[in-house]
Amino acid sequence: MSDKSAQPARVSLEDVARRSGVSTATVSRVLNGSSSVKQSRREAVERACEELGYVINRAARTLASRRSMTIGAVVPTLATETFSRPLATFQQKIHQSGYTLLLANSDFDPDTELKEVNKLVEYGIDALMLVGNSHHPRLWERITQQNIPCIQTFSVDDRHPSVGYDNEQAAGELTRHLLALGHQNFALIVGTPPSNDRVSDRITGTRQAL
Repeated sequence: MSDKSAQPARVSLEDVARRSGVSTATVSRVLNGSSSVKQSRREAVERACEELGYVINRAARTLASRRSMTIGAVVPTLATETFSRPLATFQQKIHQSGYTLLLANSDFDPDTELKEVNKLVEYGIDALMLVGNSHHPRLWERITQQNIPCIQTFSVDDRHPSVGYDNEQAAGELTRHLLALGHQNFALIVGTPPSNDRVSDRITGTRQAL
């Protein structure tokens, strides 16, 4: 009597090789994006994968290559386009290189950010993107211990790799421009979570210019 509750066997690399009429090594090269495979064989493998519903076993690939092909990102919030729109572009770009984005939200809380980074590390991310340069005191220690490439965005930081704006300088230049136009009375309306270094830098730049 057959067990109707039994799960069907997972499609394997060997199944794809048999269906496409090539070796498992060729299938592996196609799945890894190698350019050394003939177009006809590549198309045969891709067609077999589609017909069989083959899904790459990421855990096995990670063990074999020591790369998960995932990049982690932790942002303060997803509720504004300030972060959501750049993230959409970031995801598109890394996808073109074969990477998948794992995303977490810290809600402007350094403790939450550290926990989310730890979880992403457990998933075996190959690299990490953070926002700003104000983080939990143990965050960079954790990143360094795991030897994970990391870049900070939206702020510049001489201590770590970063790409972004000098918010203090930009706010100062804006204020000096308004002063040159004859404006004398200034007011700042901002939300300032303690960990939002972008806002605090803008306030500092404005005050220094005044």
